[in-house]
Parts: sequence; structure tokens; C-alpha cells
Amino acid sequence: TIFTSAERTRIADNQFSPDGRRIAFAAGQSRTGSNEFGLFQVDLDSGEVNEIASRRFFNIKSLEWLPDGSGVLMTARDINAHKFSVWSISAGTGEAIQLTNDDGNFSGLSLDAGGASLVATKVDNGFAIYHESAEEPSSRKLIAAGADIALAPDGTIVYGSADRDIWKVDQDGNNKRQLTNSMSADIAPLVSADGRYIYFTSNRSGTSHIWRMNFDGSGQKQITRDVGGYARHVSHNGEWLYYRTCLTNAFRKVRTE
Repeated sequence: TIFTSAERTRIADNQFSPDGRRIAFAAGQSRTGSNEFGLFQVDLDSGEVNEIASRRFFNIKSLEWLPDGSGVLMTARDINAHKFSVWSISAGTGEAIQLTNDDGNFSGLSLDAGGASLVATKVDNGFAIYHESAEEPSSRKLIAAGADIALAPDGTIVYGSADRDIWKVDQDGNNKRQLTNSMSADIAPLVSADGRYIYFTSNRSGTSHIWRMNFDGSGQKQITRDVGGYARHVSHNGEWLYYRTCLTNAFRKVRTE
């Protein structure tokens, strides 16, 4: 065993340095919606582990050492970004420089031996919401690009868009309206049984917590404080919200007020 991650921390990509004496690896967790993923290296002779990058990220996917061992290229995402960009990390100073600033969402990296050409995998989000009749599958109709569907009592569809905001739309695709608009990730909506409120998960406070807003998007209020998660059910009297926690998958309840 070279290195073992702590509980609730996962090891992502890892790469041998060009001289074969070190392994760079990404480790952390993304489930709380905060910047807790770091870039580390382990010295294979001494077993010493130290952090390379001077900052942390929401997630890190792919690593490539520069041929001279002076730094690492990687695809990473900040909590306030909706895509993975290519970053350069100095192995000496830890300085992090974002190399791509376009709308591209990048995943895998491959660098040639001379360090002159870089190949990157670009990923496009293709999630979409459709409406169709169970009796007539041919009636399928595209409603919106997005996921995380919740249905209101009147049939209105509340959903998370590709840019990680909460929207609502009629079942025929009309009257589309954006309910949240921030740099944070607003996802996983749940509509209360009386249709008055929408509960959703947001990392706008720095880590994922459950928030509540009126059905028209007004009155946004943070509900969970200590342990955040994803809303699953609101009691019939509207007094309690039941939810799944981010890190431990525990089931908890909190008063809706």
C-alpha cells in the first residue's frame, strides 16, 4: 500500500512523474458541494505525501505531468463553475492557472512525449425532459433541457436546468420560468404537497444545504444549517422536511421553519 485515503475521501486520477519517483493524485470529496478536492503527490522512496496545488476544487478528473516534471495539467471544476476547465499546476510553487476559459466542458487529457500537443475529451450535457402518454409512447414531446424533475399538485414541472438553476414549466412546454439565478449549483427540487413551496439543494453558502422558496421563486431561505443534503419528503402538515445527507447517506428530518 502506497497511500490510503481518509474516510469519505476518494482518490481520483493518479499519474507517475516522468522520473518515476513520485505519483501525483487527486483526492477529496464533492458530495457537500464545496471545494474539497486537492492535488497531492507521494514520494515513493520516503512515502511522504504533500499537497501540490495551492488551492482546492469541487472536483478533479484527469492528470498529466509536464515532460520535465515541473508541473501537472489537469481538468478541474470550481464550485462556482458549471464546467470542467484545463488547469496548470506548478509542482514547485503550487500556482494554479486556468488555461481554458471558453464554454468547453473537458474530461480526459493526453499529452504527447514532448509536451507540445495536448488532446482533451470534450463532454456535452444531453439530459432532457420529455412528456409522453403511457398509452401512446409516440406522443413523446421535448419539454426542456435538464433533469431533477419534481411535479407540483397542479401538474407543473419543476426541474434543474443544465446550468444548475431551478425552473418550472407547464406539461405542454409553455410558460417556462426561471426561479433561481446565481453562481451556485441549485439542484434537486421537491415541491410541497400543498404546492406552496419548493425545496432544493444549493451550495451558495459554500457547502450544500437545503433551501426553500415560494412557488414563484421568491422568499428563498436556508433550511438546514449543520448537515445538508437532498430533500426527499415533506410531512402532510408541512411541519417537517425529511432529507438524505450528503456525506453519510443518513436520513434526517428538520423543521421546515
